[in-house]
Amino acid sequence: MFAGTTGGHLDASALRRRYGAAAARAGLRPLPFHSLRHHFGSVAVNRASLTQVQAWMGHSHIQTTARYLHAKSHANDAALLADAFTTDAAADLAPNVAS
Repeated sequence: MFAGTTGGHLDASALRRRYGAAAARAGLRPLPFHSLRHHFGSVAVNRASLTQVQAWMGHSHIQTTARYLHAKSHANDAALLADAFTTDAAADLAPNVAS
């Protein structure tokens, strides 16, 4: 996934050292490298569908991706529901009835 200076794969220990050094330079507390993947999933689930995030993360089961739903914002839920129940939305769902 990460290329080394010679074009081959970067050794896992070298990647961990670089990650740790970058975090230290940024003044961040030490976190496992896997935390980056978890952060990506938690942020992505707020912008994309669950199936999109599933594909991006390479999960074979949607249940694995669903773990990231804990981070999904619910700030727009009221507006989404209000919009769904407007008269225009209801008219779109009503069957065409000829008078």
